[in-house]
Amino acid sequence: DAARGAAAKKVRRREKTTEELYGEHLPKTAEEAMRAIWHKPVEIRQHERKLFKRFMGKVRRNEQPGLGKDHSPLSNCYAWTQSKGYVIFVVWLQGGLDDVTVEVTEPQRVLVQTEGYPAVVDRDLAYAIDPSQDMDSVSWDKLDMIAFKIAKGEYGKVWDRLFAEDWRMLRAA
Repeated sequence: DAARGAAAKKVRRREKTTEELYGEHLPKTAEEAMRAIWHKPVEIRQHERKLFKRFMGKVRRNEQPGLGKDHSPLSNCYAWTQSKGYVIFVVWLQGGLDDVTVEVTEPQRVLVQTEGYPAVVDRDLAYAIDPSQDMDSVSWDKLDMIAFKIAKGEYGKVWDRLFAEDWRMLRAA
């Protein structure tokens, strides 16, 4: 019985590293690279979502995702830019885009969360927005991204940060 029990043990496979996984799917031509952007392999999407959950689990209460050493890879979860009248920001999501909650509440709180995952963004914008104008958004399911355009409260004001408590030009594109 002991010999049979030892043979029945499951062999645990080592999880591939991010580098190994991306290396296996490395595009060889420019056309393959463009296709890889829009049609990310399922294995890579699953790996990224697993990493996202792991790092978000390390974010402590009242701590901003990506600003702590235990979860610094999350610093790439959003980027932003601006025009004279608008702020545009892009958020990398987890899960399906059909299950995303997006809320902008007054005075300027933004929540972006996919059902079953921690909120990617749940913060106050650094400056006032114009609540009389609707927020526009566009999403790319194949990229797990959603972009937002929000009207500034003061046309022409140059924002030096997207969220309150961020340092100057953090993640500005």
